[in-house]
Amino acid sequence: DSPIFWTSADTDLTGELAFFPVFAAAFFLLGNSLKDAVNVCIRQLDDMQLAIVLARTYEGDNGPVLRALLEETVLPLAFRDGQRWLATWALWMLGRRDLAIQAVIVRQRPGGSAHPKLVYNG
Repeated sequence: DSPIFWTSADTDLTGELAFFPVFAAAFFLLGNSLKDAVNVCIRQLDDMQLAIVLARTYEGDNGPVLRALLEETVLPLAFRDGQRWLATWALWMLGRRDLAIQAVIVRQRPGGSAHPKLVYNG
């Protein structure tokens, strides 16, 4: 259970199971590596909803993996694609109720870029 073993195992596991990313995610969960399982869901399965479900199920609504997922994946996607409701939900989950309300109300700039007042800085 040493960190060195899991780092080595993570590298081997993703290489060995490249054709079966669902199994890779499951093995990471069995090894208590939620962050790696979430990364497999995002990067290899392209399934953000599954990643969110795993993070919320294992950690609850205030865990570090969910927070990183919201800040590093969900919010950039929401602002890039102009998905106001996704941005609102993510900001609400992060405890930024003020920005969550603004994400729904403030009009986006042409071209889909986020309004300067809605830039989230953690």
